[in-house]
Amino acid sequence: MFQTEHLQEKWSPVLAHPDLPKIEDSYKRAVTTLILENQEKALREDRAFLSEAAPENSTGTSIDNWDPILISLVRRSMPNLIAYDICGVQPMAGPTGLIVVEISLILQLTLLFLTIVHLLEHTKLQQV
Repeated sequence: MFQTEHLQEKWSPVLAHPDLPKIEDSYKRAVTTLILENQEKALREDRAFLSEAAPENSTGTSIDNWDPILISLVRRSMPNLIAYDICGVQPMAGPTGLIVVEISLILQLTLLFLTIVHLLEHTKLQQV
């Protein structure tokens, strides 16, 4: 499992927000915590980059206006994804990463495909 205890303490005001449903599942809470941390890191990097490139307007840099919206979006959406029920969900450490697929899943899908092909061929032979 992820080592997110210290991050969960940091993000506890967001994770335990009284207006949002409690995240009961510890795995979903850990994934949400890591994605919140990754989002904050990305916003910090974007802010540094955009403050060099873009002039400030009357409300400050435009990235500042998105911080609460993006953090709230992550908190509201991540624990409710159907992906937790149908496949594995793993947060990436950065904007790009490798997708890890279990070999057993590939073998099961291959076996299923071969079984279907065999059944189709057997059905064609019976029709002739």
